[in-house]
Amino acid sequence: MLPLDTEDLLFRIKGRIRLDGFLHKTDEKGLTKGFSEAITEAINKVNSQASILVGIESTLFIWPTTHVSTQASELVENSSCKAILKFVPVEVNDILKKIPKKKCVKVEPVRVVNLDLMFETTRPGTVETVYIQHDSKANYHFKMILPIDVVILVNPDDSWTKLQDQIVESISSQLTDMDKCIQ
Repeated sequence: MLPLDTEDLLFRIKGRIRLDGFLHKTDEKGLTKGFSEAITEAINKVNSQASILVGIESTLFIWPTTHVSTQASELVENSSCKAILKFVPVEVNDILKKIPKKKCVKVEPVRVVNLDLMFETTRPGTVETVYIQHDSKANYHFKMILPIDVVILVNPDDSWTKLQDQIVESISSQLTDMDKCIQ
């Protein structure tokens, strides 16, 4: 259970990342190595300047690795996390209200800030299936989309820069965990 303070914010980052790689062998070691290399490349992409966070139902764009946004005058490095609330609508999760109310327990709704993960080469609305192609050199080229869904609990007074670093670290950690599952 999360230790929620009534002021805490949940940042939810969702998106898709394209996994693209080669399989030089089709045995278990070859498959593991090919997918691991592709995931490492995806982690590098998340940590590059090409990663972008987009505020849902908002015109806010954030480049978390460089700490730049389309609201540069408002979201500066020493801003607090709650500064983003001016630019992105907050989803108030009222699931907690459905819990039977007791006189001694006060339940507050959770405030969720939803952001989409994109990359500078992402085209909205494109859905791809797994694609495997065999070439004449006995190599297999594969492409697939991996889902990304990360939730970060923050104090609204935490640093905006610290939050951006946490987002990049959490997405990278999720991809690393996917790599461990393949191993």
